Amino acid sequence: MSEKILESLKRIENRLEEIDRKCEDVTTHANFVQSVYETIRAPLDFITGYVSTYMPTAIEDSDRSSLPSLKK
Repeated sequence: MSEKILESLKRIENRLEEIDRKCEDVTTHANFVQSVYETIRAPLDFITGYVSTYMPTAIEDSDRSSLPSLKK
């Protein structure tokens, strides 16, 4: 019986290690996306500001706000 428990415990540990690796991959990807967003945020603000000057005046100025920063 104890051998069966140890085998189950080993399978659980292996699954947890796999989950940890996947979480690290997701964190790495999220950090990459955030850094890309922070890099292109200013040019996007410029483009949206430029394009918004050609949009109908019925759009409120508050709707033309710049893109938010992801920094906390």
